[in-house]
Amino acid sequence: MFTQPVKGKDFFGRSDILELLTKRVNALLSGYRQNVALTGTMLSGKTSILYHFLDNLKTTSLIPIYVEVKDRSFPVFAEKFIATVLSAFLKTNVTAQAMTMQPGGLKKLMEMAEAVIPRTVACIRDVEGDIARRRYTVAYRKLLEITSVIREETRKPCVVILDEFHNIEKFKIKNPFTHLGKIIMIQKNTMYIVSSSQRTTVHNILRERLSLLFGNFEVLEIAGFDTRTARTFLREKLLPIVINEYYVDYLLSVTGKNPFYLDVMARTLKQEAQKQGSNRITIDILKNVFTELLLDPTGVLHQHFTSQLNFDFDRSSRPACLGILTIMANGASKLKTIAAHAEGDERAVSSSLDRLVSMDIVYKCGVFYRIADRLFELWLRNVYYKREHALIDPINGVTQEFRRSVENNIEQYLIDYNRPPVERMKDLFNSFNGELIEFDRKARKLPKFVKIEVVRYSQDMQYLACHTPSKYWLCEIHRRRVEETDIVSFIAQRYQSRSSGTQKILVPLEGIDRNALLLAKEKHVWVWDIDKVNTLLNLYDRQDMSV
Repeated sequence: MFTQPVKGKDFFGRSDILELLTKRVNALLSGYRQNVALTGTMLSGKTSILYHFLDNLKTTSLIPIYVEVKDRSFPVFAEKFIATVLSAFLKTNVTAQAMTMQPGGLKKLMEMAEAVIPRTVACIRDVEGDIARRRYTVAYRKLLEITSVIREETRKPCVVILDEFHNIEKFKIKNPFTHLGKIIMIQKNTMYIVSSSQRTTVHNILRERLSLLFGNFEVLEIAGFDTRTARTFLREKLLPIVINEYYVDYLLSVTGKNPFYLDVMARTLKQEAQKQGSNRITIDILKNVFTELLLDPTGVLHQHFTSQLNFDFDRSSRPACLGILTIMANGASKLKTIAAHAEGDERAVSSSLDRLVSMDIVYKCGVFYRIADRLFELWLRNVYYKREHALIDPINGVTQEFRRSVENNIEQYLIDYNRPPVERMKDLFNSFNGELIEFDRKARKLPKFVKIEVVRYSQDMQYLACHTPSKYWLCEIHRRRVEETDIVSFIAQRYQSRSSGTQKILVPLEGIDRNALLLAKEKHVWVWDIDKVNTLLNLYDRQDMSV
């Protein structure tokens, strides 16, 4: 019950995604079709976005068809698809709207629609006949062609929304995505919006099995809220309880700004504050809530993570994968280190890591492997690992130890929170030791610096000068939005009269103007926005930086 899509007044944010979807639908009505793919981890809010989009789609000039592709048989999917098509059409047809109030299943829908769209209903009967004869591949192609037929009969284009569409592969159909791709290519008046919680899988499907259509799908990554939206969401959910800014940013960091986590946290924090008669969130309230949600076996997040483990891994793969995840949760992030702790062959460990990456549980950045979900990582380290590796049954002392670990985690965050960005970047650069990372599909080597110093070149501007035996890195950090003049000024900087062998890096914590970004690329200045900086901090086991 905690994972149902958010609807109505409870929906929050995502205005940029909704505006883009609306823009694409308006373009379809004007004769231009652009398909869209939504990807993101489970519980990132994809289905809630689609529900809200459909709820606010008031036009009757098109037919919206939303179908969740579940892990079921093709006949079940086909029946649901057909029923949705007919129901959606009847709702957009003035003469048939009164009939939609009558009770009845698919048979009744077909009877009501037949008087208005007889060719479409005939096509549906044809599909049903092929399914009855178990000609699933033929029926699948005809099913996808229904939107073309209904367009010819009604002059209304269709918007087909396939939620968790990667499950199509589980139908007993040969090359289902090949058939889908061919149909999409010829259906110029049908727009497809597909979504999947298996980010890596959907990218592979679009790139490999729908390769001819890859450029025709606009891929939108649905992650957590942006920082401003997440802060507003948390504060509004807590009202009238107040919370300090640094506690807000800690919660944003540990939850990855995930809407589901933030909602659960906010509701439980508010209940705990009211229980204590407090009008403000305190460290004691935070520790109580983390204990209730993560440590207590009946806690919402404890049950969620436990269910996730049971769902993700079968009996044969569970020991190896969980062993690797607990090793990673305790700090190991490179193949050799993980394999050493696992006491296994590097090749076998690498294979397990590849599996975890393909499942989006772990992400790979150069030579680093990290658990994608920071809250899940905290639970693995402080709850799952402790219980699985306790020498005696952990009856006493577990709660106190967990509360101490939460307090230590919060204190470490607050220590870094109060440090100037330039100090934190200097500390980060001091951690580099020749590792390879990957940003924007480009490999970057992070050299071991022999000296790092802060150079001030105006009253309020300074940069980091980082020395290696052969070259320099100059890194400038801006706490305001970067403009084109800032790039010009940074390019003009020279360190010890040297211009060769120098790599310049700009860190625009509050963002960068488009023209400034283009100029930086032209002058080979690396631009690390706040997301890239936090990725690096995470790779080197540091706390996030907030803006």
